Amino acid sequence: MDCKIYVDTDLDICYSRRLLRDIVERGRDLEGIIKQWDDFVKPNSVRFVKPTMNSADVVIPRGSDNIIAIDMIIQHIRKQLHSKSIEHVQQLKKLGKVIKPIDKSKVHVLPKTNQLLGIKTILLNKDTTNDEFIFYFNRIATILIYASLELVQYTPLPPSGHPVISPTGHRIPDPVFQNETVVGVDIIRSGDCFIPSLRKTIPEVMLGKLLIQSDSLTGEPQLFTERLPPHLDRPNLRALLFDAQTISGSAAIMAIKVLIDHGVEQSKIVLVTYLATSAGVRRILNVFPKVNIVIGSLSKEHGDDGGEGGLSCGLVTMDQDGDWWMNNRFIDSRYFGTD
Repeated sequence: MDCKIYVDTDLDICYSRRLLRDIVERGRDLEGIIKQWDDFVKPNSVRFVKPTMNSADVVIPRGSDNIIAIDMIIQHIRKQLHSKSIEHVQQLKKLGKVIKPIDKSKVHVLPKTNQLLGIKTILLNKDTTNDEFIFYFNRIATILIYASLELVQYTPLPPSGHPVISPTGHRIPDPVFQNETVVGVDIIRSGDCFIPSLRKTIPEVMLGKLLIQSDSLTGEPQLFTERLPPHLDRPNLRALLFDAQTISGSAAIMAIKVLIDHGVEQSKIVLVTYLATSAGVRRILNVFPKVNIVIGSLSKEHGDDGGEGGLSCGLVTMDQDGDWWMNNRFIDSRYFGTD
């Protein structure tokens, strides 16, 4: 894929183009243009630019007029990008098929209480109104955020070093203080469903956004927008990554990679999601085994005994998930009323 291209154009043609540009578009005088060309532009081009042609893999003569050569380069680039996309998608599929036990210490699934099962029933009911859907998803989002905050480190010592005194004048035994700064990052727009609950839980939280979408032809995730808080590489930071549904796991994998590239430690990242497929969770943990995942409901795999979360270690693909309806995104559409 790495290919050095040199576009060679005759200096006389460059000279004529420069004269036309500077006179018509910049309003410069002819004498000044000629003097600059003779004294600086042409000597430096011959001395520094021309020799780089010897290091090029491909030399295109006549510049933009050589349509055939340019078309060959474009076809080569398209072929390489297509090949890379196919290889990337195949690699993502293999990640979900690795026969490897899931580290249950990194996957935190909410228990199946009557309250959570009732909320799940309301959210999955097609007759639920938009206002009801928003209200109950905000409830489950708050519960998931509380569960993710349990992974934040706390210290028994107060930051000031002084004891904590109650309003009645008594000393509080065993005080605990948060030892990490929490940063929220959501994957647009699915993760935006968590933001109202996050702001109510932590009003001063710093927020970041990532727009990651899968290519309609190749299925490869693509990063379109990246707006993250500054200084993510500082110590004592915990990043909460929000995505309402984790299906293939490709968007979450790219989002985690972006956070790591910005200096966040892998062990300091917590992926918070409401619905997740077992195949998607496997892929994420196969790539980033130190990442914690907080899940509201995890799909069961074929052959599961019906236990919590469906964390069996057999060979399975996303199409074999027992809860096949989780393979379709609908939460963000219902939440924002665009279904």
